[in-house]
Amino acid sequence: MSFPIEPRPSLRFEMSFLIVDTIFRDTGPVTLVVKINGHRLGSVYCQHAGNYRFDRPVPLNWRRSGEPLRVLAEVNRLWTSPADGAHLGYMIEEAGFRW
Repeated sequence: MSFPIEPRPSLRFEMSFLIVDTIFRDTGPVTLVVKINGHRLGSVYCQHAGNYRFDRPVPLNWRRSGEPLRVLAEVNRLWTSPADGAHLGYMIEEAGFRW
């Protein structure tokens, strides 16, 4: 994801996401890692299916004026659909920045 946000103090990244029961039955617990502009912001250990929330402050020195904030959120194990081979991990409900 890419967000065109100017640097400012007290900026936080928030994301609500869902680990689907069907996927969790095959993958078991997963860890979701969030990176901002290549820097690891944090992770969430998901030990059951259901809703999760990630909320962390973004260090000011990770941001540059005129450049978007690029967010990568990935899980350590993906589920492969037997029907079409699609790789799935989680569903984003909402994601963004607040200050």
